[in-house]
This record gives sequence, structure tokens and C-alpha cells, in this order.
Amino acid sequence: VGHLDTIIRCAAECEHLYVVVMHHGDEENEMMENYSYPFPKDCLDPDLRVNALRAQVKPLGNVEVLSYDCREADERASIEGKHLWHYECQDMVELMGHFDVAYSSELEYAGNFQRFYPWADAVVVDAERVRFPISATMLRDMPFAKAYPYLPRENKSSSTAKYSWQDR
Repeated sequence: VGHLDTIIRCAAECEHLYVVVMHHGDEENEMMENYSYPFPKDCLDPDLRVNALRAQVKPLGNVEVLSYDCREADERASIEGKHLWHYECQDMVELMGHFDVAYSSELEYAGNFQRFYPWADAVVVDAERVRFPISATMLRDMPFAKAYPYLPRENKSSSTAKYSWQDR
């Protein structure tokens, strides 16, 4: 719900807001290979996340959710010794064109946004986690029952069909 709150706040400032769900990047792949989280692994499925997010933002009207598989860009960057974001960011521009603002809730992303999108403002939203005192990493580290209240409604309906309360 923290991501959703941020999206709603950013959408209020934009004529058109692209939200990119990036998946299968090196960091996520490593996490999934060494998966030891108490959170059901299939709840992290990219299609589930993208479809749930699309359903949640549909009423806003000015938000477009894109799915982006990082594997090819990350592999190419790794082979060529380039920054991991190098080709990902080039692909973002191909997908969306030049945009005015790059939003994130991660302070460490602002420098990379300025580096790879020098024409755009880098805006960090609620980096201190004041509105929702949790990050996606913290959420994945929690037992499912504790994380469940932080999931948007669409994710809940998808995940509750598969898991009993004992599983959580």
C-alpha cells in the first residue's frame, strides 16, 4: 500500500504517470535463488504484481503500468562492464520517451536518475517512510500474516485463494 499511496500522490502531480514494475533483475534473481523469506514466493510473481497494480490504479485514469523484464539489459550491461542501470534506463526512454520527472521513494536512486535522465527532475517521495513505515524489502522479510495488511486489496484476493491462515 506504500507503493500505491506514492503512485496516487505522484499521479495527482502528473498529466500522465508511467509506473514501471521491473522484474527479473540481478538483485531480484539473487533474492529469489536464495529465497528464505517467510513470504509465499509465488505472491512475488511479476504478472500478479503488474495485474494487481493495474486494477488498483485503473480508477485514476492517468496512470499506465508497464512491465519490464530486466534480464536482457542487465546481462548486456554486465558483459560490457557498464552500470547495471545503463541499458535499463535506455529502455525506459524507448518505452516512455523523455519524461519530466523520475519519482522514487529511495534516496539512493536520485543520483542515478540524475545521471541517466539528466533532463528530468529526480523527486524522492517519503524517503523517511513517514506515511508508511515499511519498505518492500522489509515486507518480504516478514511472516506473511504480518505483511498481509500492507498488501493492496487486489494482491490479497489473489493470494488468499491459495493460502490458508495456517500457511500465513
